[in-house]
Amino acid sequence: FRWLKPPPPPPPLGVHGLPVHRYIDIDETGFFLKILSANYGRGHCTCTVQCTSHCRRNESKINAILAVEAGNPNIPPHMDGSLNRPRKWLRLTVENVDQFIFGGFINEVLDNIERFPVQGDYDMNRVIIWDNLRAYKTPYVTTIIGDRPSPNNFSSVDRP
Repeated sequence: FRWLKPPPPPPPLGVHGLPVHRYIDIDETGFFLKILSANYGRGHCTCTVQCTSHCRRNESKINAILAVEAGNPNIPPHMDGSLNRPRKWLRLTVENVDQFIFGGFINEVLDNIERFPVQGDYDMNRVIIWDNLRAYKTPYVTTIIGDRPSPNNFSSVDRP
């Protein structure tokens, strides 16, 4: 019955052979509050709304950039960086996310990894995975990652 089993999917492009705990996944989102009204002493209910014109640059919104690591199974559960306590980084801004805001966030994440490393040299080789936002791929951002004077090796790949 081996021939009935479908083959496993190929690994993501650019990360073959690298343990999952080496990845730092970065993503961004923006949201804004359109209308809020209270009727009869009650507050609002939150629900997901998809606007047809998602690029609303003239309306104020909050942008969130989030970086999350998967957690390392080799680290004890009570310590930061373990499966139970993976490290997370967040930046909220009301400005549009451009290369300078994103580069500053990347710099904060990498500085935090260098200043507060997990035990066992598990931070020596870290790979940042991101999607296709244009601000991610500018020379300014890639220089912050690749040309960093650090004992750690940082690199980045696009999420497939």
